Amino acid sequence: MSSADIGLTDATPVHGQAPKREPLQRRRLDLIYFALAGFDLLTIGFTLLLSNHIMDLYQDSVNRSAVWSARVGQVVELAQFAQEANAPGNDVFDSHDVAGERIRRDAGLALYSRQRDEVLEALRSVEPGEDASRVNAYLHTADQHMDEMMREADRIFAEVEAGDDEAAGRRMATMDRIYGRLSRSLLNAILALQQIEDANLQRQVTLASDLRRLEMIVMALIFAIVIGVAFYGRRIGQVMRRTEDAHNTMLQELESANEGLQNYADNVAHELRNPVNKMLLASEVSLSRPRTNEEYQETMVSLIEESQRLSSIVGSLLFLARARRTRMDLERSTIDVASELGVLRNYYEAAAQDAGIDLIVTCGAGHSLDVDRTLFQRVIGNLVSNAIAHTPPGGSITIAASAHEDRVVIEVRDTGEGVPEEEQARVFDRFYRADKARNAASGRLGLGLPIAKSVMDLHGGSITLRSKLGHGTVVTLEFPR
Repeated sequence: MSSADIGLTDATPVHGQAPKREPLQRRRLDLIYFALAGFDLLTIGFTLLLSNHIMDLYQDSVNRSAVWSARVGQVVELAQFAQEANAPGNDVFDSHDVAGERIRRDAGLALYSRQRDEVLEALRSVEPGEDASRVNAYLHTADQHMDEMMREADRIFAEVEAGDDEAAGRRMATMDRIYGRLSRSLLNAILALQQIEDANLQRQVTLASDLRRLEMIVMALIFAIVIGVAFYGRRIGQVMRRTEDAHNTMLQELESANEGLQNYADNVAHELRNPVNKMLLASEVSLSRPRTNEEYQETMVSLIEESQRLSSIVGSLLFLARARRTRMDLERSTIDVASELGVLRNYYEAAAQDAGIDLIVTCGAGHSLDVDRTLFQRVIGNLVSNAIAHTPPGGSITIAASAHEDRVVIEVRDTGEGVPEEEQARVFDRFYRADKARNAASGRLGLGLPIAKSVMDLHGGSITLRSKLGHGTVVTLEFPR
């Protein structure tokens, strides 16, 4: 009798025959699936933790960069206070007010000492791995030069009081050389601070590279898991792509910020070095052999001119720094636009005539603005001065004002050289010159338009530039009423 004759099926257990293993195999496949899913979840969790760590790393990098940038700014201010302590020793030859200049000198020295203590205090809180000993050494050297400079200043005051201007002049040349060494020490301190900041960034970038290699390994594991668990794989891929985009974007921002800081420091050093070198050279040439009073007077005039240029550069930089870091208090008052433009025209008319340029003002009556009058004059004056410098003889400059319901629009139009279209986006960058000129004798520092933009930002207005090469430039200011 066969099994079919008694109704047995393949699924019916027969004595001595093992049961089928399909349910057991199915359970094992389920376990493998859940194991893969669990591993997938662990991998995702690890990836998120890694991404969070990378974000924390970049945030720490940005914070450290900001801290060291602030320390660089403190040393720059320290250099300004050193200049304020040095200036009375030169100014006493013009004012002959020894008591007043001594008070100015002591006030500048007090500011320098307080700022130096703040810098040293900030350098005591460096992170592990950050060596600020070189910076401290440069600051110590600067203090020694400051002490020498103050002693020379006292001798100058004594000589002036005694009426011996020739001896005081020799003392002043010595003091200027000491001030040059002091300035170099402070510049070296700034460079050392930047090197520490660069080293911090390099360490963070190296660590980020290591983390990214680990990130690539994790991505490879995720790719293997995606073969078995497609749903989780898609989600992981999306997370990783977003993380990588954020990673690359932040690296680009860090590199761009570091490059901008380096370029700015290079430009500041370049612009300050020229007048300082001229002053040192003029002093050394003047002292190389005995000279007449007229020759010494010519040297003094040259030194004063370079000092004024140096003071102008530092003043412009401080204005831009204050306008960028803080909201300056504006001394607002209601002004008549036509009257103010007339004053500016009278002021620049002689310079325009010397350059062979017509200076025209068109403004209707009754236009008024609530602005800081000094800053208003400064922004218009910067634009007119730039236009005169870049307009050939026979050209014209027009200042036109028009009133609208919510704003007053002032345009400064010239028929000058114009700015290439590809460079117009950068004209408001500090120290940028469209003609690439770096001639210190020209007096053009590339700060006029950045200062104008800062003034407009402080007033809540806007500034735009339109230009065509060889056909002139139009700068438009919009002041809110």
